[in-house]
Amino acid sequence: MAQDRPDIDDLLATTLTELEALSAEATDDSRFRLRVCIHLLSIVRRELALGESNDDAERQRLSALLEREGSLEELNTELSARLRAGDFDARWQDVFDHLRQSAVERLAIVNPNHLRPEERR
Repeated sequence: MAQDRPDIDDLLATTLTELEALSAEATDDSRFRLRVCIHLLSIVRRELALGESNDDAERQRLSALLEREGSLEELNTELSARLRAGDFDARWQDVFDHLRQSAVERLAIVNPNHLRPEERR
């Protein structure tokens, strides 16, 4: 837990700003490599901001679907097994809604530009 400024998000934001400035001046090969670094650091920044809350939301949805508590990995494994067994054939809309929301939450971290504007955070 950060107690002093700059915090980790400030450090990442400053690093991204500097890399973007360098990218404008770089040669083609260097520019590409800088863009990759910028993209990766942007993912790290979003993961730090959203990852824990996304995991908590997914775990809550899975617990509601499966009617039990457990780790995210355990619940996803059980959902997969129960889907294969046909246990959710009558509740496909509930499963679809959960899977769609999980995909939106993952895209919000990996590449929010692929989301509709109202889905971006």
